[in-house]
Amino acid sequence: MKRMEIGEFMGKISEHKTVGEYIIKGREYEKDGTLISALNCYLSALSLDSEHRFALYRVGAIYYELGNYESAIYYLEEAIRLSPNQLDAYSYLWNCYGKLGDYKKAVEIINKALNVDSNYKKAKQMKTEMTNKLNEIYLIRGLECFKNKNYNDAISYFKDYLSIMPDCGKCYYYMGTCYFVLGKYHDAISNYTKCVKLCPDEYKTMILKRIGMCHFNLNDYKNTIQKLSLIDNQDVESMYYIGMSYLKLGDAKKAESLFKKIISCNSNICLLKGDTGDYCYKIGKEYYLLKKYNKAIEYLNKSIELKPKNTGFWSFKGKVCYEMGNYHESEKCFKKVLSKNKNDSVAIKYLEKIKKKLHSKTSSHKKYGKSKEYGSKDYNLADNSTNINTKSIAKAQSNIRPYNNYKTKDNNYKTTYYKRLNKSQYYEHMVNKKCGNSFISTLKIQLSKIGLVNKNLAKALILEQKVKEYYNKRDINSMVDTYEKIIDLLPNKKSDKYKIVKAKYMYFKGIYHIINKQYKVAISDIETATNIFSELKLIDCMLISMSSQIFAMKYINESKVPDYINKLKMQYELDSISNIEKYEAYYNINIDYYKHKSKICRRNKDYSLAMLSSEKEMKWAEKAYNKFKNKNFKKAMLHATRMYWNTLAKYNESLRLYEDAYKCYMDSGNIAKEMGNLRMAYEEYARAYRCKALVNFKDKDEFIKYVDNAIEYALKSKKDEVINYIYGFKYENLAANIHCDSIDEAIGNLKKAYEYYIKSDEYNTAVVRVKYHFLNAKLNWTKQKYEEALSEINKAQQIYNECSVKKRFLLARISSDKLLYEFYVLLKKGEISSSIGKLRDYLDTFVGKGKHSKKYKFFNTLYLGMVLLAEGDYNYETISKIDELKACAKDNELNNLYKY
Repeated sequence: MKRMEIGEFMGKISEHKTVGEYIIKGREYEKDGTLISALNCYLSALSLDSEHRFALYRVGAIYYELGNYESAIYYLEEAIRLSPNQLDAYSYLWNCYGKLGDYKKAVEIINKALNVDSNYKKAKQMKTEMTNKLNEIYLIRGLECFKNKNYNDAISYFKDYLSIMPDCGKCYYYMGTCYFVLGKYHDAISNYTKCVKLCPDEYKTMILKRIGMCHFNLNDYKNTIQKLSLIDNQDVESMYYIGMSYLKLGDAKKAESLFKKIISCNSNICLLKGDTGDYCYKIGKEYYLLKKYNKAIEYLNKSIELKPKNTGFWSFKGKVCYEMGNYHESEKCFKKVLSKNKNDSVAIKYLEKIKKKLHSKTSSHKKYGKSKEYGSKDYNLADNSTNINTKSIAKAQSNIRPYNNYKTKDNNYKTTYYKRLNKSQYYEHMVNKKCGNSFISTLKIQLSKIGLVNKNLAKALILEQKVKEYYNKRDINSMVDTYEKIIDLLPNKKSDKYKIVKAKYMYFKGIYHIINKQYKVAISDIETATNIFSELKLIDCMLISMSSQIFAMKYINESKVPDYINKLKMQYELDSISNIEKYEAYYNINIDYYKHKSKICRRNKDYSLAMLSSEKEMKWAEKAYNKFKNKNFKKAMLHATRMYWNTLAKYNESLRLYEDAYKCYMDSGNIAKEMGNLRMAYEEYARAYRCKALVNFKDKDEFIKYVDNAIEYALKSKKDEVINYIYGFKYENLAANIHCDSIDEAIGNLKKAYEYYIKSDEYNTAVVRVKYHFLNAKLNWTKQKYEEALSEINKAQQIYNECSVKKRFLLARISSDKLLYEFYVLLKKGEISSSIGKLRDYLDTFVGKGKHSKKYKFFNTLYLGMVLLAEGDYNYETISKIDELKACAKDNELNNLYKY
């Protein structure tokens, strides 16, 4: 006998044929409290007239009473669409949204009701209640995101809260802090300023400090001093930032007075004594960058005094002592580091250097003795005095022959070459060639004897020689200072010589700012240099300067690098310059363009465009390598090829073509191996075998075999993120139904997966957490702990929504099981009508082949039986239908049902 469908039951409830009669019968059932029968009458009316406003309204209202809020919303919205002035429908509708926790939508419905009737008291009362709930949710979620360091989401929630409560100073404070942490200092200042106006006392000190720090990070040092000076009781942090601001502005005396206070301060000043040590270390580091080593040592000694166990402080002091040439003190510091950490690579490296230096110094003394020519304290290269011994002067004089007396016996080329030089050029050439670094101090004497060059040019010539020294030592700060002095000495400000020196000055000044991470200032300085080089048509220098600008832009906003390169190309019309392809820097700029474009596209998961960019990067690098035979271009070519295969692998992964992804990762790893980057190669091999494991997912033994191969390569890569990710991947997939004998085993595997994933930055742990709570809910359901099951499934849904998990099938399963658990909870409480509504909603979640499953047949039969029993009129016909259902259950082997 065929089992009967719900439509057949609805058709046999009544013999009435007109809409009006169904409505009247429905009203009678409502008065008697039999809501299911009333619902069926109204649905029958709608089957005759789908736009009957009262029937739509009552169906929505009954669904609300039964707890089926989603269905209620559908019918109530239809009723309001047909009858916009029906206030009771609005009331039910906003309550539905309220029950679902969508208070924002509820407030929108209330506002629509108030537009219909501005004096609707119920709407006014509910608006206040819903608004308060909405505000509470926004604030709580914002604070939760803030606590979990999810600052972008926190800002979104705080903005929603402030749109309703614009006078909440506390909210502005938290939002400002989010912007501060994200490095958006202008937005942070704006929010902190609003907070001060709304709650001037509670957060004043902290906010002023944060505003000052924002200005400092924006290189606005004057405003930093102004804001931090308003704080009544200065703490260590405030004094540090004010002092650093004075130092950046060039007022060393004021900076030093504040730094002295920090040294002398104790734990009574706001921050702890240990924090004072941190700031002393930072001050020492800044003085080190300024090449003021004695000052740096003074503050580093204080930081070590306060925190003697901090190996970082000892290591940095050792580095400073090494730069000063105080090798014995440096050796002591690095030995101190090794006593606490035997494997410190920096300390080991410096101790080897110190050993060589001390050995060479001893050898030098043995060979030359302590003669004044090589080791005297009177001989100082950096000193401008003329305290030089006579042997050095004689040697210098012999090295520079007079211009008119220069003769060679055999080398005619040299003779003609020097005849083509004027006297000034000749002496400059000979100074550079013969005197070298050892005789710079004698140049003043020699040039004073030569009456051909004025004193300023002589000084400039000496300083230019010093610049070469500093360049070899990579002492950029000294180079910048020296170029500045040369600019002041050059007499003709319009000459090409002056412009070139100024361009070099601006370029190296920009490089100095890059070293100090002041990228915006660096771009401004280097741009000036680029413009001068362009004006003088020094194409090679211009291109190198442009490359440095691009490098700085990478740290400001990497996503804007391709646009910035295009802008530079158009500004300087690179493609129109003749013979531009003979310069290596031109190829570097084009390679950089496609390299960053590819990187951005990969980040945005636009894999097709990323592969196209990698191909073009490869072609430019190959062309450059064939032309210049520079090994760097060979590396760029291999890098582009590797990234192409890596991107193609990710693209195949996104399409679940794991076999193709496996091959691409293997190719990527092979190229990394060719580049000599074994760690990267092993990392790619690990990813390849992970994909191979997914190909064989259904075969547990094969799956484990390939995952173990992936783990083997991950361990070889020595990269903790990859190792932990592969282990997490293994246990997450072993938690699948086909690999587990019980739910407990699956939950255990998910716990292990979570422990590994949490240590890796490569994976969002939210998916595992959702699966964990989902399986816990299922376990509780099997143990008939329905309330606990519902609680666990709600946790899973909350994590899914908050963490933006992009797995729709998982959400569908959560929503479906939630309805089932709600059905059992209501049934356990004896709320039969409401439980029937939930069971019906649960059955609606089955689609396609799901409707032919045994699970669907079981619950559908249960639903039909419960509808019959809910009628309460047990006549012969009802008993007959129940017998039919039992027979149907037995035929389909629905054991748990037909026994009842």
